[in-house]
Amino acid sequence: ETSSINMAENIFLFVPNIIGYIRVGLAFLACYLWLTHPLTVALIFVISQMVLDDLDGIAARRFDQATIFGGTLDILIDRCSLMIFLMGLCSIYPEYMLVFQLAGYLDVSRMWMRMHSCTLQGQKGIKASSSSPILTFYYSELGLHIFSYGSELFYVALYLLYFSIGPTVTFGSYEVGLWQIFAAVTFPIVCIKQLFNIVILKISCQDIAAIDLAKREKHH
Repeated sequence: ETSSINMAENIFLFVPNIIGYIRVGLAFLACYLWLTHPLTVALIFVISQMVLDDLDGIAARRFDQATIFGGTLDILIDRCSLMIFLMGLCSIYPEYMLVFQLAGYLDVSRMWMRMHSCTLQGQKGIKASSSSPILTFYYSELGLHIFSYGSELFYVALYLLYFSIGPTVTFGSYEVGLWQIFAAVTFPIVCIKQLFNIVILKISCQDIAAIDLAKREKHH
């Protein structure tokens, strides 16, 4: 039966997927520690979203365990972890709640439309080659590392700033906190990422609409 699982080849127990389950557990741990252990939570988020997120891809290639389930799980964990973090920021910065909500809404919308567009076009994953230079750059290793990691570090810096400015660095007669520096450096990155989200969302919607038009022309 197609629903049965060959235990000798259990997709759910592939190494990259096990890494994904660990990331889920870390997300719950971060939620539990949110208001009491900021440095631990920040470290958990960085390890999950940057270190383990890269590690599962390396494991998939190393052990020849790249699967549709694994790719979907990875994207789902990425988005859910980010949403959890944004919800947490809403709780400690209620005056900026709308901003964080819109950022989350835009991020999920962009990813959903991109995934659906790629599926309908028969592409292998969201990083598949595209005729759009914007998509090609954003989904390159360099683009993903700059904008995904940069925006996530901005959110981490905001979170840590709620508790303290961090270790201070002296510039002449000025003392600046390390978390303030992180926030200032990564702020332009998170802003540019939102622009990419809007553009990619638009391109993906246009691709899906083009498929709809082609189907309608075929039936008429």
